[in-house]
Amino acid sequence: MPTLKEWKKKYVDKTGENAILAQDYQLVFDENHGFVMWKNNGTYFDIDHVCTDQLEAWLIKLAPLARSLHCATFRALTKRNPAAFMRLTKCKVNPALSMTRRNGTFYWAIEKNVADFTSG
Repeated sequence: MPTLKEWKKKYVDKTGENAILAQDYQLVFDENHGFVMWKNNGTYFDIDHVCTDQLEAWLIKLAPLARSLHCATFRALTKRNPAAFMRLTKCKVNPALSMTRRNGTFYWAIEKNVADFTSG
């Protein structure tokens, strides 16, 4: 099974970005399906760096945690075309939060209601 270090290397190789745990973020790791970095941001469950082969499974797994924290919306930024995420998870693009970051790269803000994911 791949280690966290191996999943982080895969992330860096694929994105060109470091998988550094930002302030106030927490890491969830599964050796079979990678990692997700997240934080509670009021009613938003913010997702930062993600390296996985099972995004929808991660959202289903994280939904009970998000609900327990009273988060209504999963929110993430991606520099990839959001169309794949929209097909996979039926998320929506939030143009008001989509932006060019300090690294000069444009990121799409994508959001999905936590209630849309159930564990069963």
